[in-house]
Amino acid sequence: MDRKEKKKEFIYKSSHRYATSFSFNTLISKIYMKSDAIIFYFYYYNFYLLYLITRSYVSYILYNQVRSL
Repeated sequence: MDRKEKKKEFIYKSSHRYATSFSFNTLISKIYMKSDAIIFYFYYYNFYLLYLITRSYVSYILYNQVRSL
């Protein structure tokens, strides 16, 4: 293996290593940046579901009370 091939192989390996680490880091940073929004979304979505469930339950109770009169 001459110097040119060694250089090519070194460049390929280093670029490949850089690419894998770079993609992994960007993936992690994207997940961390989105995690706040996802937690925020699920937190308030659960409150919204709770509100819908209680509203439907209360309306059901009221409907039955009105019907029984």
